[in-house]
Amino acid sequence: MRDYKYVGTYGTGLVLPDFYNMSNAQNQQAYESVTGRRLWGTYAEAQLDYDDWAFLTLTARRDQASTFGNVSTPILYPSASLALILTEALDIKSDVLNFAKLRVSSAKVGSEPPFASNATYFNQAGVGSGWINGVSFPYLGATGFTQSNVLGNPDLRAEYTITNEVGAEFRLFNNKVNADVTLYQQTSEDLIVAVPVAASSGFTSSFMNAGTMTNTGVEVQFNTNLVESNDFTLNAGMTFTRNRNKVVELAPGVDVIGLPWGFFGANQRLVAGEAYGTLYGDDWLRDEDGNALVDGSGYPIYSSTEVVVGDPNPDYLMGITTNASYKNWTFNMLWDIRQGGDIWNGTRGALYYFGTHEDTDVMPDGTARGETFVWEDVVMGNNGVYAPGTLDANGNDISGQPNTTGVLNDIDSYALGPLSGFTGASRPFIEDGSWVRLRTVSLNYRFDKDAIKSTKLKGLSVGITGRNLFLRTPYRGVDPETNLSGSTNSQGADYFNMPNTMGVIFNVKANL
Repeated sequence: MRDYKYVGTYGTGLVLPDFYNMSNAQNQQAYESVTGRRLWGTYAEAQLDYDDWAFLTLTARRDQASTFGNVSTPILYPSASLALILTEALDIKSDVLNFAKLRVSSAKVGSEPPFASNATYFNQAGVGSGWINGVSFPYLGATGFTQSNVLGNPDLRAEYTITNEVGAEFRLFNNKVNADVTLYQQTSEDLIVAVPVAASSGFTSSFMNAGTMTNTGVEVQFNTNLVESNDFTLNAGMTFTRNRNKVVELAPGVDVIGLPWGFFGANQRLVAGEAYGTLYGDDWLRDEDGNALVDGSGYPIYSSTEVVVGDPNPDYLMGITTNASYKNWTFNMLWDIRQGGDIWNGTRGALYYFGTHEDTDVMPDGTARGETFVWEDVVMGNNGVYAPGTLDANGNDISGQPNTTGVLNDIDSYALGPLSGFTGASRPFIEDGSWVRLRTVSLNYRFDKDAIKSTKLKGLSVGITGRNLFLRTPYRGVDPETNLSGSTNSQGADYFNMPNTMGVIFNVKANL
C-alpha cells in the first residue's frame, strides 16, 4: 500500500518587504492533495533441475489493485524459463570451450492503471488564468472545487507485456573470453495511454487501453581478459543492442496519439504501422519523384500537410569498456556509441529567424551575409525543381527544370522568407543524432597498508574521474543527448535545451 499526502500554503501581499514568512502575508491560502494505491498479490515459484545440467523455473503471480474501477479485477502473469548447460550434458572437456549454456524463456508481466485513471476526481480550485483576471478561490470566504480535466475510465484493463527470449552464453580459452547473445521479441498489449478527447466535453484527455506495440531485437555482450599477471591486468568489453519498434494497432476510433512535447510542424506521435514516437512535421511541396518545388524567386514552396520527417529511435547502441590495473593503480574507460536516431533542431530553426545562427553570417559553403546562393534541399541533396506554371524572365515555361535562381543570405530569406524554423518547413531542421562520446574515464590509486600504518586508517585511496570529456557527432546543436521533454518516453526534440555537462571529479576515500 502506498499513500502520499501533500500539504502546502502560499501567501500574497507581504507587510514587511523582504521578510519571506507566511505570517507576514496579508492573504494566506492552503491546499492539500492525497493519493493512495493498494496492491494485494500472491506469488508462487517452482524450480526443477536434472543432473545439474537442465534447469526449469516456473513462476506465477496474481495481483489485485485499487486503481481498477472494479477492485476485484485480477492481474495474472506467469513465466517459464529453461536453461541447458551443454558442456555438462555432453561432457565436453576442452581448453577452447569451457562453458556453453542455452536458455529459452517466456514471461508475461502485468501493469495496473495509474492513479486517478479509473474515476473522475475533483481538484481544489485555485487562482484564475494568468492571462486574465478571473475568479479565484477561496472566493468571499468560500472554497471551491473543480472537476479534473482527465475523464475517468472505469473499464480499464490491465496492460500486459509478453516477452520471449532465446540466448546462449559461452566461455572460451580457459575462461579468458566470455560471450552472451540474446534474441528477444516483446509484445505489449492493451497499452494504457492518456488519449486526447474533445475539449468541448469539458475534459482534455482520458486513459484508454489504446493498442498493441512490439519490440524485436538482439543484445550482445562480449568480454575478454587480454592480460592477466601478478602486477598487471587488462580486460575489455563490448555491449551491442539493436531494437526495432512498431506500433501494431491502436484502439478503435483512435488514429493518432500525441506524446508529451509537440510543436506545430514538429511533434511525436503513436501511429499504427510506425515506430514509437515517430517524428511528424511539415515539409515543402514535392513532385512525384520527391523533388522540392521552387517558385520563380528561387524559394521552396511550403506545404502545411504534416508527414513523417524522422525516427528518433537509434539503429543501434554500443558501449566499449576498458579496465586496467597495475599494482596499486586502476584505470577505467567507457566509450558510448549511438548510431542513428533523428532530432528536430528547433533551436537552429529559431536562430535562423532571428539572424543569430552562424549560418546566417557565413553559410557552410562560404556564402557570407548579403551574398547570393542557390537554395539546397537537404532531403534530396539537390536544389529542387521549378513548380508547375513557373515562367522565367523571358516568359518561358521552366516547370520541372532544376532550380538555378539565387536568393540572398539575409533577412529576406529567413525572417521575411521561408527558410527559418518559424516561417518555413520543419523537415530541413531534422538532423542525425548519432554520437561517439567518452562517457567516463577514471584513474585511482590505493595506498599500501604500510603507507598508512602510522594512522588510524584501514584503507586510503585517491582518484580522478572525467565525464563527457569528448563528443563527436554530426548533430549541429548543443548535444544530441538532450531532450526537451525531460525524463519521459518522448525523445528527439531540441528547443533551446540545456546540454550535458562536462565534469571532472576528484575523490578521496578513507576507511576507518
